[in-house]
Amino acid sequence: MTVVPAPLPEADTPPCVGEDITVRVPVDGTDQHIAGRLLVPEQGADTVQVLIPGLTYDRRYWTVPGAYDYSAHMLRAGYAVLLLDRLGTGASSRPHGDDVNLDNHVESIHRAIALLRSGTPGATASRTW
Repeated sequence: MTVVPAPLPEADTPPCVGEDITVRVPVDGTDQHIAGRLLVPEQGADTVQVLIPGLTYDRRYWTVPGAYDYSAHMLRAGYAVLLLDRLGTGASSRPHGDDVNLDNHVESIHRAIALLRSGTPGATASRTW
């Protein structure tokens, strides 16, 4: 007997407005940055989920094609999502490994959240802060 799993349904990304963002972060006296993508449902959203992948992953972790696309599920539920690349991953800066520590990660995420709270992100063009 052969068991074949049923195919998973595709998770279609709902209509949304996307914006690439770059957040500047000082690391050991140098100007570094973290990169991210803000996705907002077309109807807008009052809540933003900040999605931070584990140490060795980048923001694509949250957008796995198919039924496991977490960001698509949250957009359909009416939430905006901010997909971040941590220092040293994805499109973010890659400072020397000795200079990347917990404090740098906390500071970079803090700065990204502060920008969200200030209302600064939100246009459709790429921005750098």
